[in-house]
Amino acid sequence: EAHRVVSVVYSEAEQVVVVVLLDHDGRLVDWLQLKFFLGRGDEKAPQVERDRKSADRDRFKRFLSDASPEFVCIGASSLACQRLFMDTRECFKGVCPNLFPDDLPEDDRSFPVQWVDVEVARVVMNSDRAKREFPDHPPLIRYAVSLARFFQEPLVEVAGLASSPDDLLSLRFHSHQGVVPVEERIRRLHRV
Repeated sequence: EAHRVVSVVYSEAEQVVVVVLLDHDGRLVDWLQLKFFLGRGDEKAPQVERDRKSADRDRFKRFLSDASPEFVCIGASSLACQRLFMDTRECFKGVCPNLFPDDLPEDDRSFPVQWVDVEVARVVMNSDRAKREFPDHPPLIRYAVSLARFFQEPLVEVAGLASSPDDLLSLRFHSHQGVVPVEERIRRLHRV
């Protein structure tokens, strides 16, 4: 069963955090762009930076409160995402403490904030399908939507990429898949 999911992604190139909400059917409900969410909030930071970070955190908490997601997924794309994960978890726990049982380990699949591999989302955001579905949205929105859909239904999101099984060769499913000859991978994909 799919869940209402908030997806959080970070673009190092644009220095921005994008947050999207998907409903149970994987439809985009709302989105938010945060320029200062990962900014400095420590006491040594200039006051203007702390204020901007605080304002973005408040916007994010309101978004989470209004969205009432069951899960938040975060794209694991860089080291900066570690801080994104911690800040997101802290905000979500503040808004929905009942989803965070004290005895639930963070690596449990039912933990409400989850890392998600970004490989499929990177391919989907520039796919013809994503551009047709979201012609007026920037690539980061398409990326975040794909990440959430992959979290909801991984097989459906991967299969949606392919107009033929050969299209799936651009995805990395395993670190050693390059060892298997392309012809053999194509043959196996055609079996599926």
